[in-house]
Formats: sequence, structure tokens, C-alpha cells
Amino acid sequence: MVSLSIDWEGAYFEEDGLEAMARFRDENPDVPITHFVSAAYFTKPAAVRAEVTAFLRDNVRQGDEVGVHLHAWNSLVQAAKVPVRSGRSFLTPDGRLLEFDGDAGFDVDPTIYTVSELRSILATSRALLETTGLKVAPVFRTAGWLAGPSMLEAARAEGFTVDSSSTDSTWLRGGDASENFDYLAALVHERWPKVDRTTQPFLIDTPAGPILEVPDSGAMADQVTSEEMEDHVQWAANQPKRPIFVHLGFHAETAHNFAALLSRALANLRRRKVAMQFVTVTGAAELARAGLASPKK
Repeated sequence: MVSLSIDWEGAYFEEDGLEAMARFRDENPDVPITHFVSAAYFTKPAAVRAEVTAFLRDNVRQGDEVGVHLHAWNSLVQAAKVPVRSGRSFLTPDGRLLEFDGDAGFDVDPTIYTVSELRSILATSRALLETTGLKVAPVFRTAGWLAGPSMLEAARAEGFTVDSSSTDSTWLRGGDASENFDYLAALVHERWPKVDRTTQPFLIDTPAGPILEVPDSGAMADQVTSEEMEDHVQWAANQPKRPIFVHLGFHAETAHNFAALLSRALANLRRRKVAMQFVTVTGAAELARAGLASPKK
């Protein structure tokens, strides 16, 4: 079972990136996408809501689903009527926060906020995304794969039953930009010490109830090569137990650099006749849930 996602980071819409996403969809018409969307597109100082709605509706196709992606953008936090907190960037080597269109907070660990504050930010995010007329599925992903107990509790309390924030931290130590991810990789390993690229969906107990974790097992195309993505899917196809779940994806803002890598990997796998069944993250969760027992408290 292969699920694919696009993370919409809330930074900006770029023509090259949107065109790259369209090419990816045209090259892979049989692949449903889970769009993890940050609602900060709506809260930027210069945001035009009608334009944001048009961009999202144009790129969410039949069979896709929309989930919430939470980056702690200052404008989004303020829209949720939560006091803005500051922290170290999880991306830049010196810890300095990045800024896009007069908005910062993208690269702050969201768990610096309390459960109550995170619930407000999540509720605001979902309400903003629903103004597009698109249905928001009960699936969620945290910025930087940095979901912790408070984040998962907040998500579950807000009705999100599926999380896809975990990943194998070793994926973040590869590639040309690995020096910028060493700090993030250490944080991810701290949050998900038992998750590696073979980890299958599992239940996590929270004070608000259990949430099903569907790991981002193949990381994002920004961090891995097309060959590594191929090898990851091939590994799953070679397993005798069924079903085996794998996940791949890329980011909307950098799609012009990385979407083609994922498309190439899928094309090569098809040429080798590797069996792949594509499902959304929700679809993967539904299939996985049947074989899982509730976690013990």
C-alpha cells in the first residue's frame, strides 16, 4: 500500500511549483494525494482569500483528501487568538527564524505551545480550510515531524484520528543539505526513537483517546533520492506479509525541485512491474486499523 502526500507549508504559492505539481499529477493520474495544508496561506498580512481558495481548489483533484498541516506561523497563531511564542529555528544552522512575506514561526517547534493553545490553532486551521468548500479529513501532520504528546493530545481532542508526523530520523541526515538538518534530525529521533523506515501504522494513546500513527516512512523527496524511494517501495513489495504500508511525498513550495524525483521513482517501479496499490493516508489508516488493538494504558 503506497500513500503519497504533498505538504503545503503556508509560505507562498509559486508558479514553478504549481506547474511541477500539475505535471506530477498528469504523469500519475492513478495516484490519489493527501494534501496536508497549512492554513497560514489565509492569514498572511497580504493574503487574498479568494486567490488562496482558487489555488487550493485547482490542485485538489477527485479522489484526493485534505488534512491539516500545522506550522506555527505567527499570523496563524494570532488568528487563533493565542499569544505568539518564540523559539529556535529547527532548520537554520544558527537557530535564526526564517521569514516569508512578513510572517515568521514556520520553523518553530509547535510543541512550545500548550495543549489548549494547540487546540485553538488546530480549530482555526480547520475552519479556515473549510472556507474553501473542501472537506477536511481527520488527518494531521506536524511541522518538522515534531509531534509530541501535547501535540497528539490536542489533535485527538480536536477530532483528528490519524497522524502522519513520524519518520525515520536517519532520512534527514542524507542529501546535499544534510548539514541544515542535523539539529532537526536529533529532535525527530528524540520524538520518535523507535520509528524507522520499516515501521508500520500503530496506535498511540493520548489523554483524549487513541490516535493512529501512519508513519511518513519514506520521508519527503526533499531529503531522499529517487533511487532511495524506489528501494523503499521495492522493500515493501518483497515482504511476505500483507498489507505493507509505505509513504512518500514532497512539498508544494519546492515541488519544482523535487516532484519530478518522485515521479521518476514511480515510473521506474512501474517499468519493473512492482505491484503498488495507491491509497490516501485515511485509506491506509482504515486498512491498518482493522488489525490493531487499542494500546494499553
